[in-house]
Amino acid sequence: MRRLDQLRLTLSDQVESLPFGNEAWMQTERELVAAEQALRQLRSLEC
Repeated sequence: MRRLDQLRLTLSDQVESLPFGNEAWMQTERELVAAEQALRQLRSLEC
């Protein structure tokens, strides 16, 4: 499984199981956003 897919699953699981007010999921979301941005940059370089 690609890292991006792993991050999406982890984020989804974390968000679903969070008690109200817990923001531990934010680190995973930041990593996911960074990975998505890096993929977009790589794709634009390939064109």
